[in-house]
Amino acid sequence: MISILVCTNLLLAVMMTESTGRADVRGSHGEVGILQIRQCVVTDINRAYRERYKLQDFAGEDGVELSLWAFYAYAQIYRARTPEQQCKLWNCGPSYKQPGRQQRAARYWKRVQRWLPAVAGKTLEEVQDEG
Repeated sequence: MISILVCTNLLLAVMMTESTGRADVRGSHGEVGILQIRQCVVTDINRAYRERYKLQDFAGEDGVELSLWAFYAYAQIYRARTPEQQCKLWNCGPSYKQPGRQQRAARYWKRVQRWLPAVAGKTLEEVQDEG
């Protein structure tokens, strides 16, 4: 069970998009945890915040809180201020504005948006139970 965390609707929607709210999943390209974090994100966070995180620190139940922080920490690094920018950055990295990535980033943002009404005002546990 995930500890009680204050999550925004946006974070809940991203969690459901990435892992259907499961902290124990591993992606086909090496992504880990509830937000499916990649090594490139960990590298950028370590560089910007002078940390020494390992990808595995974001995996499983123990990595949930750190993963939630990482979403916004990564957005801060690249000055992604709006929810749309934050999601596009999360999915495609800092190149999300480049012509080859814009369409993929837009599709991801639409997937996250589809979850927003379902998660509004709910906890992760409530969303998982419904879904």
